[in-house]
Amino acid sequence: MRRIFRLLSIIFVIIFVTTGCIDQGSVSVKNLDQQIETSCDMSNLKKGDSKELEKLYKINKVELQDFVLYTSKSKNNAEEILVLKVKYLSSIGELRYKIEKRLNEQADKFKKSSPKEYKLIKNDLLQDRQNFIIFVISKDKSNIEKKFNEVVQQ
Repeated sequence: MRRIFRLLSIIFVIIFVTTGCIDQGSVSVKNLDQQIETSCDMSNLKKGDSKELEKLYKINKVELQDFVLYTSKSKNNAEEILVLKVKYLSSIGELRYKIEKRLNEQADKFKKSSPKEYKLIKNDLLQDRQNFIIFVISKDKSNIEKKFNEVVQQ
């Protein structure tokens, strides 16, 4: 009986330890980017770089493992897509704050000039899961959210 108990205990410990070793980082921003590109109309958007990320969101790429940013080609369009893969889970709150600040700036900008775009902004998506944050202002928000949830599962 003791041997069976020991054997089961060892098996349990091995299973417990190895499940903790599953790579949560196997999901890449590149993979998410490809899924987003296939799930929505990207014709009004352009890809942004780290300088634009710093300018618009006050986020330094040093805080991140990776990111993808799409901004509107036109100043009259509020659409934006931002996916962040953070280095440290403890920085998610601060990064969400910076994104919300940008969201409020966009809302103020479009509130009077374009009610249609303002409505789009108010229907935004800001979600974090694991070490990812996604921010979307888009007509295709639900498609992007679905792809995000498929790729970055809880």
